[in-house]
Amino acid sequence: MNPDNLSIRLKLGAIVGLFLAPILLLSWLFVQQSTKDISFAQKERDGVVYLQGTWPVLISLIAASNDQRATPASHFRSDLNLGELSKFDSRMETGQAAATLGQLLGQIGWPARPLKRDAESEQVIAAARALLTKIADGSNLTLDPDLDSYYVMDIVSTKIPEFVDRLGTLIALARSGAAATAISDDDKAELMVQLGQLEAASAGAMASFDSAVKGNQDGETGRKLGKVSNAFNRAAEQFAAEMTTVASAVRNESMRRTVDLSRLTNSYEEAVAASDAYWRASSIELDRLLAARISGFFTRLWMMLGAAGIAIAIALAATLYIARQISQPLQAMTNALGEIAAGQFDLSLPGLNRKDEVGRMARAMDTFRVKMTEKAAREVEEQAAAERKLEGERKAAMHQLADAFESAVGGIVETVSSASTELEAAAGTLTRTAEMTQSLSSTVAAASELASSNVQSVASATNEMASS
Repeated sequence: MNPDNLSIRLKLGAIVGLFLAPILLLSWLFVQQSTKDISFAQKERDGVVYLQGTWPVLISLIAASNDQRATPASHFRSDLNLGELSKFDSRMETGQAAATLGQLLGQIGWPARPLKRDAESEQVIAAARALLTKIADGSNLTLDPDLDSYYVMDIVSTKIPEFVDRLGTLIALARSGAAATAISDDDKAELMVQLGQLEAASAGAMASFDSAVKGNQDGETGRKLGKVSNAFNRAAEQFAAEMTTVASAVRNESMRRTVDLSRLTNSYEEAVAASDAYWRASSIELDRLLAARISGFFTRLWMMLGAAGIAIAIALAATLYIARQISQPLQAMTNALGEIAAGQFDLSLPGLNRKDEVGRMARAMDTFRVKMTEKAAREVEEQAAAERKLEGERKAAMHQLADAFESAVGGIVETVSSASTELEAAAGTLTRTAEMTQSLSSTVAAASELASSNVQSVASATNEMASS
């Protein structure tokens, strides 16, 4: 296709199309990225659902293993079960961890059989925590890009599970230490190590909450989690203080037999309840943050697509408008040039007042029209002068021709007159000759008659002589 054969409107459209191509490409890439971000966040929300189904298993295991009077079922509060959540295993690659937990739960008779804090129960608790970690990894929660949701995720998937696990371990160590006649240095060290890890988990939860609040732009995270966070911190501090007192007594041989665990048990139960409340509120807030992010992605997507659509519409409208502003004057000038070519110079060209290239072209064409008008006027004048000169020459030639004709006709008249005189004389002579010839003819006729008579006489005589 030869570009010279295209109209200006099509050429302008092609230019605008070339400029719009990057916009369309960027819009397509933005849609792809937005779709990816939405899918990423939706997978995180699915991970939250999976966590909400796994957390009750973990908290009931820890609570029941330190409560000989109850079964895990009495501590289990959830509308979900692990079987219903297996639909997420293929996407999050949690199938192996979920299968391991399910197998171990079956071995301990969960949730109907009472538990005790031993190696078997600790193995199941470790499997439940491993599944929580695997869910966080497989659902993209650990890769969360926003500060608020990331730190709330850290509270849900790491800090509170760690705290509750250390909580159950410490209460079990305190009870076993108080009941023991003697404890080894390793057991004493383990007690202090576990207490340090509990305090670190509590401090980590507090730090993550502070970071989440700072990273939350609308301030909702602080308002929704502030009360439960404060309650958790108070319960954690109270338990840590009671545990420090008990640990000091347990390590002292003389005080071990008289140590009172009732206050520690109450602090433990309050800490477990506060941890559960904090975890559940945090998981709900995490889901809210992820839903808000997805909504923001959709809003931004539609706004960008709307802006791109408006930009494209404006560009197309501007192209049509500019094309009309160029093509219509050019078409009018083309028509005017056709009239000028046909000899119609008394016309006004369009676009003479424009300041752009079309106006300069119109003024140049108008100058050309004026020059052509002046040239045509000169040609008309020169032609008229030539015609006047030719008319004079023609008249002179006609006069000359008339004089020559008159002379020629005069000579011819004289010649004809002379010839007619001669003809008249000849006619007289011919008349006299005719008269003479007529006279002679009469004489000859008479002689002929006489001769005929004589011949008849001779014939008769001959006949007579023949008959005789």
